[in-house]
Amino acid sequence: MYAKFTPFPSSSTTLFSRICVGLIFSFNLTLATPVFAVPAPQSITFTTPSDIALTDPAFTAIATGGGSGNPVTFISNTPAVCTATGANGATITPVGLGFCSIAANQAGLGVTFLAAPTVTQAFFIKLGQTITFGALSTKIADDPPFEVTATSSATGINATSPITFTSLTLSVCTTGGVNGSTVTLINAGVCTIQANQASNTTYAAAAPVNQSFTATPVTKVTASIIGAANGSITPFGRILVLLEDKTEFRISPNPGYLAQVGGTCGGAFVNMGGIPPGGNNSVYVIAPFTENCSVTFTFVAQRPTLTISGVLGVTTPVLAMPTPTSSVENTPVTFAATLRGAVGTVDSAVLSFFSDGASISGCENRPVVFAPIDDASAYRATCTTSALARGTRIITAQFAGNANNFAATTDASAIPSQALTHTVTTAPPIPDTTPDNFSFIPQSGLTLSVAATSNVITVTGINTSTTISINGVGSAYSIGCNGVFTSTTSSINNGESVCVRQTTSGLNNTTVTATLTIGGVSATFSATTLSFIPDTTPDAFGFTTISGAMAGATLISNAITVSGINSPAPISIDAPASTTAAFSVGCDSTFTTAPTTITNGARVCVRLTANANDGASAKANLVIGGVTGIFTVENATIAPVKRFRIYISSTLGHLFTTDENEYNVLTIRSPTIYLAEGVDHRVYRSALMRDNQVTVPYYRLYLRGIRQHFWTTDANEYNALRADTTNVGDDGIDSYIFLRAGVAGTVPLYRMVLTGTAIHHWTVDANEFNVLTSSGVWLGEGAAGNPPGVTGYVWPR
Repeated sequence: MYAKFTPFPSSSTTLFSRICVGLIFSFNLTLATPVFAVPAPQSITFTTPSDIALTDPAFTAIATGGGSGNPVTFISNTPAVCTATGANGATITPVGLGFCSIAANQAGLGVTFLAAPTVTQAFFIKLGQTITFGALSTKIADDPPFEVTATSSATGINATSPITFTSLTLSVCTTGGVNGSTVTLINAGVCTIQANQASNTTYAAAAPVNQSFTATPVTKVTASIIGAANGSITPFGRILVLLEDKTEFRISPNPGYLAQVGGTCGGAFVNMGGIPPGGNNSVYVIAPFTENCSVTFTFVAQRPTLTISGVLGVTTPVLAMPTPTSSVENTPVTFAATLRGAVGTVDSAVLSFFSDGASISGCENRPVVFAPIDDASAYRATCTTSALARGTRIITAQFAGNANNFAATTDASAIPSQALTHTVTTAPPIPDTTPDNFSFIPQSGLTLSVAATSNVITVTGINTSTTISINGVGSAYSIGCNGVFTSTTSSINNGESVCVRQTTSGLNNTTVTATLTIGGVSATFSATTLSFIPDTTPDAFGFTTISGAMAGATLISNAITVSGINSPAPISIDAPASTTAAFSVGCDSTFTTAPTTITNGARVCVRLTANANDGASAKANLVIGGVTGIFTVENATIAPVKRFRIYISSTLGHLFTTDENEYNVLTIRSPTIYLAEGVDHRVYRSALMRDNQVTVPYYRLYLRGIRQHFWTTDANEYNALRADTTNVGDDGIDSYIFLRAGVAGTVPLYRMVLTGTAIHHWTVDANEFNVLTSSGVWLGEGAAGNPPGVTGYVWPR
């Protein structure tokens, strides 16, 4: 006799058992052998119904019986999931989620037909899902392929069946691509697309949804812009036009651009008087057409050419390649600029003249005059001035541009439009090499041993070159302040700039000087270093926390660079005694725990051993000059897994497993033999430490004689039992549990033995344990050092 025990209410005091008694009777009879008519067999053909949704309506079960003519009747083996009602029970109604089992029967007919063997078919009743597939808009028959979308009411991680699309009108449209979502038009007509969603382990197949739209025939013009836009056209893209009709486009180029037209439509620009073809607000009209065509626009830059000339008192000649000219100071000179290749009308007052890049007084915004003497699009502007100073000047002209043209400028490098080199001469002046007084601004608070550069001064008051020299250790000067310095005596001209560079002292609060002399006039530049104030407090620093570390692993932080100090600062490390921490100056392989000092700009890393406990963290404090940076290592938390309990009616024992698939297969396929009792508790799949307690292996063996499994945390007991390979099967380590109390949240796992047998039972239900062991039939068997009957500690379910 074996007993099956399930958790008891706290008030229960009765021990339940299941007792099976078999009685066997044997008879030996000798009878005459009569002759009987043998009834014919008959059979039932019953096709498996498809899986349906809980929200689906009732359906009629259909089966074909044998020759008796009796009706096939149906009954539900799972009335909590589905019912069989109506005529012969053929109306099957879903009432719950799960596995629906329907049995078909057919009665016999006297001595003519035997009753047909029962045929059982099963299917699943699942969650329902619906498709939302919005209306589709009208398309043009030659539109490019496009995507259709639909959504499903199914949600969650089990909503995995994709929505697929199928064309029901293949002569008009086809589907392809991912799940058939790409619709390609073939001909004009009505296209019908059907959306479907198949069933999966959770949801039944959705009802198909159809959407239709019309693909219309069309004659069209396709208008496009080639290359970079630089303008726009209206209309743009695909334009529907009646047969034998025409359409027009309005052109809007960016300033300085004209539109050029191509394509297959033909046509021409409309003469709009004053607006050049392809210019702003011009209109292009295509020719009447009878089939699809295209028109393309390209916006081309209009860059007029500008040339300049300069002759004494003459304005007419134009020099394509100007040559240097000269004039005498305070004598009028005339410059002329000619603009060629401009589009449309060039506005007045758009040409200006410059000397060395500076505007020439009286030569700004000069009016232009049409000059057909040169070519059909030439314009000229002139400027006469006597305001040029002595010397050689680069004379340039500039066209400001307008709505139809880019700007144009003459310069020395653009061919053929060169600038004009013009020299203004005069009688040699009386040499003056003594400049006006100049000075340099003293600088202080400077860093030690660096190059300090003075303010810029400009030489004035001389009319010829004069000498320049520097005096001072580590000093130099730069004419033009262009970064090129020298200490060699040289010459300098009026209007040139100069600055002085001096290397500061290597001592604090010390002044060094450099004296610059130009034409006998001197000025001193002084540079004073800062006063020394020791600073050993660095800028704030920190380390990146490392998460998900393995317990007990040794990890190295990111490197930090010390900044904000000017003197060596103390450095030390502080960490709890349960961890091992050290630091490395330079972040090489050398780590130490000994306090030392560190300088500005040095790199530091911290090495830390992770906490030995699962889910715990370890911290190390690195202290530099009183500023603390914390390096934290956080261990990964390993979650316990479910351990299921099954009652086995054939052996009256229990099976515990962490394999949910094993649990489901046994209890669903053979629910009368393997009774599902759910999650009993939780355990670990691997060894770990929690609250300073290490898990121990929980061994599993199979006792063949009584066909039951056995679990123990005692390695000696495990090894002794598995040595008997004839009667005991070794299943290895089932899981890991805590042997002792102390881990927050865990509960005792009790072990009992049935008196006089090898049958054991385990439970986390203290009431069940107390009731069974108080009966005297079951005895508690715990691990040494634990309370009576406690073999270890696990997580509650």
